[in-house]
Amino acid sequence: MNIAPGAWSPSKFKRYYSIFVNTIAPELKAEGYNEVYATPFENDVKARKLIAMFGLHEYGQNMGLILMKKEI
Repeated sequence: MNIAPGAWSPSKFKRYYSIFVNTIAPELKAEGYNEVYATPFENDVKARKLIAMFGLHEYGQNMGLILMKKEI
């Protein structure tokens, strides 16, 4: 996802969140996946906040990356 300045707005977030919740998550669940992960850089606060808005929580860190996950 593009998280460059000005790339996000509340309406874009609502659209992408709806796609994630109503399409992507159910498809992954149907294929047998129970979790989704993201690995933003630990110094990229904006990326971490955006990923958290999709419901992922920080789970750990390793080599400058933050591991975030969400059960679906």
